[in-house]
Amino acid sequence: MKRIDDYLQRLSARGEAEFMRGLPDLLLVEIEGTEGGKDNDPVVTAQLNTNALRSQSLATREARVFPLGGDDGVALPTTVGRAAPSGVLVEHSSVSKQHARLERGGEGGLVVEDLGSTNGTFVNGQKVPVGVKHPVRPDDVVRFGRASMYHLLDPSGFRAYLDLLQRFGL
Repeated sequence: MKRIDDYLQRLSARGEAEFMRGLPDLLLVEIEGTEGGKDNDPVVTAQLNTNALRSQSLATREARVFPLGGDDGVALPTTVGRAAPSGVLVEHSSVSKQHARLERGGEGGLVVEDLGSTNGTFVNGQKVPVGVKHPVRPDDVVRFGRASMYHLLDPSGFRAYLDLLQRFGL
């Protein structure tokens, strides 16, 4: 797992072209967190589309980024959960130990499958039925339980996102 700040530093050190060549096909970027993982955490209900994300970011330089695929990314397929050996580790009490599975899907995206989690998996605010492989495309928002929300971005969307953070000093 990396943080936004790692990518901002890499961008300034390598330059635009080399930075873009080093990005994987897809990145899962934390856009809103619920700190502490307590059972009384508020349920995350806000859903952001790309335009809203670019005009009002909730993330900081400390937001987590999970590169999916590529040389230094999380290998697909992978599980999402709060226990090892999950490729996407989400330490929150509402996330099951083995919560969901991510794998390559059609149209340059992913599919997410809820593995029978207690608190559900959501794509764009819609609950994914247990055992169903639901498509997740770039610009979609994914949430596991009541934990952080993640935005699936392709390299150009991620670059635009970094530009936004730099421009507004976030």
